Amino acid sequence: MIRHPCRAIALIATTVVSSSLVLVAAQDASQTKNHRLSMSLPVACSKIEAYRRYKPLAEAVLTADDKLLVYGEPLGFAVQPIENRYRLHLSEDIRVRRRGEKKTVFVKNGAVDYDAKFDSPTPVIYIQTVVGLKGLPPGEYVLELVLH
Repeated sequence: MIRHPCRAIALIATTVVSSSLVLVAAQDASQTKNHRLSMSLPVACSKIEAYRRYKPLAEAVLTADDKLLVYGEPLGFAVQPIENRYRLHLSEDIRVRRRGEKKTVFVKNGAVDYDAKFDSPTPVIYIQTVVGLKGLPPGEYVLELVLH
């Protein structure tokens, strides 16, 4: 496993009204000397087809029985040369907490493990994250996506 010397954190604020979930997004990223790993503003989607081909949720409203589908583009990542190709390894952790609180109500480390080889040192990639909402009672939540 390649450890990148940086990580990015993308936050999606969520509101559960009755049994629906409403999303608003913001982002933050840590820096290193040579690279700044970050992520595009995450987008709650109803469908993801390919790079920059997704259908955002019109009102970003979901029920607790739905799964949240999030599209994001990692930026500023480093690749590792391997023979005539380039390897990229990223992983993503998921944390959910009630809005305004620090205590997490759900954590899944390594929820997404992206490991691929490319012919180009500058691959164009996206990450699709699926988060189950079952068990979240009505309230306001923050979904934290930690990319490293």
